[in-house]
Amino acid sequence: MNTPNTPEAEARAQSCVVKYTLAAAGTGAIPLPGASLAIIAENAIMVGHVSAAMGQPVTLESVAISFGAVAALNVGLRTVFVEGMRAINAAAFGGLGAPLVCALGASTAALQTWMLGHLAIAIAKNGGTPLGKGPAGKVIDAAKRTFDLDALRAKSKKKK
Repeated sequence: MNTPNTPEAEARAQSCVVKYTLAAAGTGAIPLPGASLAIIAENAIMVGHVSAAMGQPVTLESVAISFGAVAALNVGLRTVFVEGMRAINAAAFGGLGAPLVCALGASTAALQTWMLGHLAIAIAKNGGTPLGKGPAGKVIDAAKRTFDLDALRAKSKKKK
């Protein structure tokens, strides 16, 4: 593992979060039911990469505990809604609503991944220990405020 809690480690972890957020946006844009399962897998892998980058053990359990029941329910309901829209679009409209479903799926998946990634970084900074409700809420709120999918795409293109 890397030296924990250094600016370099955090920069590597942030880079991981950007890449996985963009990947989640791409996966979330797929207008087929079940795409959310791939996003869940991507998020699990991201947590492992953030853990390695930060040099601290971050587990899915510590992220889930920090995320909290209310936030997890919110994410779960959004996922069910997006999956429902994908199914309705495929069944009832023959794919005509695909652009809206794609945009909704992409933005929802990207925001959720961005929030989870920032929680994973904060947990790593906390020595791998889950965050309490207050600190976790602050991380989630900050992630929501800083989320800008277009800026992430531009930032990713500049690095190439």
